[in-house]
Amino acid sequence: NSAALKLLASVFHRVGRFAEARIEFEKYLAATERTPENLIYLGNLCMLSLEFEKADVALKEAAGIAPRDLKVLAARALLSIYQGKTQQAGSFANECVRIDPSYLDIYPYLSVVRKGHLRENEIVELGKIIHDPSRSIQDRAKASFVLAHHLDSERDIENAFSEYSRANRLSEERKRSEGYQFDRDGADAWCDKVIEVFKGAPQLEEPHADVTPIFVVGMPRCG
Repeated sequence: NSAALKLLASVFHRVGRFAEARIEFEKYLAATERTPENLIYLGNLCMLSLEFEKADVALKEAAGIAPRDLKVLAARALLSIYQGKTQQAGSFANECVRIDPSYLDIYPYLSVVRKGHLRENEIVELGKIIHDPSRSIQDRAKASFVLAHHLDSERDIENAFSEYSRANRLSEERKRSEGYQFDRDGADAWCDKVIEVFKGAPQLEEPHADVTPIFVVGMPRCG
């Protein structure tokens, strides 16, 4: 049942089992049409499971069907970034902007490959999105962060700080509207439980003289 395979792939995707999601989605594709949309999804699963050669094959197939599709170009730009092919990523991203300067999803990739710097027409497009109340809060926040990165790359510190402040305000507004809220008490309780469970190193049943333990020490992160 192809619908069941697609659903199973989606479930694996949601729980972070990306390689298994890719396998199930490939089974789904064998039983259905290989559309650009499906091939992009396969390519994204391959990237998430660090199978970049498979991702490249899937996205090239998508490009053969729809070479000027914005989502195809954006996915190929992202893959090129993962592969360290900055110039190629820039070519795909620039082509996206030439086709549709208002296509927001490409701007974070442009920001990466150009180290924050944007062109004047691109800054104008981002400004339109930021100040458009009909756009989603998520879109406005994304545009604001990209613009802030640009201002920072230009060493316009005062305006960059102002734009980052707006981007963060929009992000907070989005969290409130979607019911997301940081539970400080719950986080503290979780940390206390982790400390309680892992008070010491586990005892080996038999000593292994040829094994060298590796200790990874880090601090909890937020964000």
